[in-house]
Amino acid sequence: MFASVPDVFPEEMRKKVERHPPGYAITSKNEWHKYETLHLDKLEKQADLKRVLEDSVASQIPKEVPWGCLLSGGIDSSIIAMLSKLIDGQVKTISCGLENSSDREFAKRLADYHDFEHYDVQIEAEQLPQLAKDVVRVTGSYDPYIILSGIGTYVAAQKAQELQLKVLLCGEGADELFGGYADYQDIPIAFLKDKMMLEQYGLGATECFRLDRCAMACSVEARVPFLARSVVKHARSLPESELIQKTDKHVITKVALRRVAEELLPDFIASRPKVRFFDGAGIPETLAKMIDLNSQSIVTQSSPVGPDFYGKEIITPWLIDVWKEIFEREPDDWIDMMHRGLVRQRYTKYLPISQA
Repeated sequence: MFASVPDVFPEEMRKKVERHPPGYAITSKNEWHKYETLHLDKLEKQADLKRVLEDSVASQIPKEVPWGCLLSGGIDSSIIAMLSKLIDGQVKTISCGLENSSDREFAKRLADYHDFEHYDVQIEAEQLPQLAKDVVRVTGSYDPYIILSGIGTYVAAQKAQELQLKVLLCGEGADELFGGYADYQDIPIAFLKDKMMLEQYGLGATECFRLDRCAMACSVEARVPFLARSVVKHARSLPESELIQKTDKHVITKVALRRVAEELLPDFIASRPKVRFFDGAGIPETLAKMIDLNSQSIVTQSSPVGPDFYGKEIITPWLIDVWKEIFEREPDDWIDMMHRGLVRQRYTKYLPISQA
């Protein structure tokens, strides 16, 4: 049996459900076939990064349906939006966040600067608990990183649906490919690419999982130009110095990608530090306050999972309770679910252990 989401399986089968491994096909005779793919980490780059990205964006702009770009105001989504405008001559962009969120401010500044057809959606604080519940429902997850980022994705996709846009081009994958996350700065340089490779292999259970579920819940297809084979090949060919540069005074992340941003974008975007999607939208602190005000009795009865999960004192246990309420069953053990490819993974069985 197979399905898009685990919740369609009978109750007694759910603890046996696994994510279908990427790169495989299974037949009705229970025969497994692996599709041979190029070892993209072993190939040499063949063009400059701007040209590779431009070709990828051009190939993913649909010709037959209305489309737009999800714009957070960071360099990743801004590069995609700017290339879209250069290629097609116009672009519709959507941003969202709470009042005074930095993402909305930077996205609007960029849209005004380059004359995008921009749609800015303000999320009200009172909406957050219900939006979080909606994202738990459509993702089937209580991973706080997925839910907190998923709120913004879900709201943007709702706006795209309202505008009758069928496709949204998004910036997911850039941090994993070009070294954008803050914790990469603390990794010894010899281990940097191994760590990044782990997170690239895990995207199907993390950022792409969240993006796909939240967009498709609104009948919108999310496309990710950064994850085109040509871009992945180029990114994996870069030396570590083109990903992160450290000096005594500061650290520069996504070095190669920032050069593209400096060529395409105004300085207030190109030099903007990395901000997590949910932080830029202003979501975690406000949601925690809303939970604290309205659901304290529920929170105090829950047990947090994983000491490294965001907002474990309030947000994570509340999300577990929401998950139980929606799906009317006790949550599976997180580690077991991780091994079955259903939640965020610290390592993955799809990567050879020698690289893990």
